[in-house]
Amino acid sequence: MFQKQDKAKIKKQYEAEREAQRQEAIALIDKAKKAKKSMATAYKEALEHIQNNPIKDFIEGEDRVLRGYKMQFVSRDGKYRCMDMDVVRGPKETGERLVNINTISQLVYNGVKYVVE
Repeated sequence: MFQKQDKAKIKKQYEAEREAQRQEAIALIDKAKKAKKSMATAYKEALEHIQNNPIKDFIEGEDRVLRGYKMQFVSRDGKYRCMDMDVVRGPKETGERLVNINTISQLVYNGVKYVVE
């Protein structure tokens, strides 16, 4: 089991998420203003909300199971060519995948499961 590579978000999507977060912070402040609570406390809560929920400019790769074997044994960047046995091979699909071995979390070898901690 390994983690697929992260994908960069498009600028529109990233800005939309940031704007939505700003609107949530403004809603928290407006709610406090209507309830006549301390504005300093409301600003603090809004800032904590933004700090605790940062917007990333990439989409994290999901975990994926690879059934196959490693074809490349030397790599400078940690990514190795592996043959994926589950992929149906065709004229354009060879079944080769680039896998960063630093993201491997589990390995099954000869029926024994090894978990990386």
